[in-house]
Amino acid sequence: KRRTVVNITDNPTDNSAGVRFSKLTGTKDPASAQMLFAARRFNLAVVVKNLSNPAYLTALKAADDAAIRYGVTVSRHAPEVPDDSAEQSELIERLISDPEVDGIVFTPVDTKGQVPLFERAREAGKALYNFSNLVEGGEIVAFVGSDDVEIGHKQIEWLAEHSEGAKIILLEGAPGVPTGRLRLQGVTEELSKHPELVVVASEAANMSKVKAADIAPGLLDAHPEADTIVALNDEMALGAISVLESRG
Repeated sequence: KRRTVVNITDNPTDNSAGVRFSKLTGTKDPASAQMLFAARRFNLAVVVKNLSNPAYLTALKAADDAAIRYGVTVSRHAPEVPDDSAEQSELIERLISDPEVDGIVFTPVDTKGQVPLFERAREAGKALYNFSNLVEGGEIVAFVGSDDVEIGHKQIEWLAEHSEGAKIILLEGAPGVPTGRLRLQGVTEELSKHPELVVVASEAANMSKVKAADIAPGLLDAHPEADTIVALNDEMALGAISVLESRG
C-alpha cells in the first residue's frame, strides 16, 4: 500500500489557527511496522470528545489497532457528558498527573479555552498528539486532521458546478464546536461568490443524525421552495436522507 503525504506549515495569517494545509505533494512507501515498533511499551492515553459520534469511535478502534501493530499500550478516555469541556479537562488533568502515561493523543472540546491545560501537559513532560480539531496553542508533536474551512468551500463549489441555482436548507453543526464553525465559515465565504445559491433556512443539527432527522421535516414543511440540503457532516446528511426517503 502507498500513503499520501500532506505537508503542514506555519502560516499565522491563515484561518486554521496558524496552520496552513497544503495540497497533495506526493506519495511514498510507508515504513514497516517492524521499523516503527516501539523500543519499550509506551503508554498513550487517547482522549476524544464523546462516544456518540462514529468518527470518534472509529478513531478509538484505529488507536487499538495501531497499539497492537506498533507495540504500545493505549487507554481510552471520553467525558460521560458528550462534548463537556470541563469534564474532558478533568480527565486530561488526571492523565497529566499520572506517571505511567507517556503521551496524550487528543481532540479538544474547546480548542482555545483548554490551551493552558495543554501547556501544563508539556511542562509535565507529556507528549501531545493532536487530531481532528486543531488546538489553538500549546506545543504539540503533531496534528492530524482536515482543513475544515476548505471542506466548506468545496461543498459549495461542487454545488455551484452542478446546478444553475439552488434554494438551500443548511444543517449546521453545534454552535461553538470547531469543526462546524470552520466548515460554516467556508460555506459562507463560498456562498458569497455564488448569488444564484440562496439559503432559505439554516439550523444547527449538532453534527447528529438523530437531530437532523428530527428537525428536517419542520424545515422542509416551512420551506417548500427548498430544493437542496447542505449538511456540514455525513451524520447530518444521513439524517436528512432518511427523512427524504420516508417522503418518497
